[in-house]
Amino acid sequence: LQARQAGILNRLLNPRRLDILTEMEATQPGGAYPLVEFLDDVRAGVWGELKSASAINGYRRALQRAYIERMEYLMTEQPEGNARQGAAPNLDGSDIRPLIRAQLTDLSDHVEAAERRIHHRVSSAHLADIIARIDAILVPPRN
Repeated sequence: LQARQAGILNRLLNPRRLDILTEMEATQPGGAYPLVEFLDDVRAGVWGELKSASAINGYRRALQRAYIERMEYLMTEQPEGNARQGAAPNLDGSDIRPLIRAQLTDLSDHVEAAERRIHHRVSSAHLADIIARIDAILVPPRN
């Protein structure tokens, strides 16, 4: 189940899909699904538990970790093109990375607030780990 969740999430947050949403917003502003709204909706679906003080179950924790891993990929990697789909989107030269950074910054604030409310040890440890992972993505260690 965890692999399926991660696979679906990775397809949703595929760089090509994000690039298409950006392009549609530019070319058809009245009828497009804005990338920022799409990212907000995906985040809300994955992190809905942060609004309550209840424990986060194991499957949801795995989905949330998969979300962070995908966001890290989008922030640090440049996807390669292929013969079937052509050139990959340039993540450095688009709005995708700044919007991913904004998503991670907002998420970090919400996770910190939830960590103070949720008193389930495993959930608290998970949230502390998520904060550490986000920090590592946004401010990578210097060599």
